[in-house]
Amino acid sequence: MKSSSILMFFAWVIIGGGVLFFLANKLINDGQIPTWQKYSADNPIATSTDLENSLKELLATSTELTTSSTSSTTNSNQLISTTTQSIAESAEFLASSLSRTTIKTASSSIIALIADNDVTQEKGLGGFKALGDKEGMLFVFETPEVQGFWMKDTLIPLDMIWIDENKNVVGVSANILPSTFPEIFYSPSPVKYVLEINAGSAKKLGIASSTKLQFVPASH
Repeated sequence: MKSSSILMFFAWVIIGGGVLFFLANKLINDGQIPTWQKYSADNPIATSTDLENSLKELLATSTELTTSSTSSTTNSNQLISTTTQSIAESAEFLASSLSRTTIKTASSSIIALIADNDVTQEKGLGGFKALGDKEGMLFVFETPEVQGFWMKDTLIPLDMIWIDENKNVVGVSANILPSTFPEIFYSPSPVKYVLEINAGSAKKLGIASSTKLQFVPASH
């Protein structure tokens, strides 16, 4: 190739390159050809920061789900435990071969096992691990006398309700703990009946001095 032709060739290359550069720059500015910076900012390809944030969100969501699942399991276990305890309480009470009576007040009632002889009165509620809210034991004596009770072999706190021969409450010894044994608790006056129920139940059921009670035979 002659030198003049080479010069002419380079001239056309330079001119063509300039034109191409001008056109490419214009297209980029017009948004028709995305640059890497524009592509990353507008979107689709996640940067390392985006990936890190996404992983953090996934980890947080996973932790929330795990916590929620654990909480639900705990609540379920508590419900099962409470239900099992209620069944156990009823089963323990129902397992007794003692006769029963229903003790009524103006606004409530209690189902009570009857202890009316030396053997049942000495044992009382000894060995009971639980007692329903409206369950108890009624001690029945032949004649009114001042009675003394203690918490020997008793596992649950009790209220002792002292009742005269006319079925009037003459006093309440409340919240007596098993740890008080061998302390003896006496009725404030001669009584023919003593009712033992869960500690705190006398107040809940509105039973206090001068409360009038009614005894109604109950089926086993």
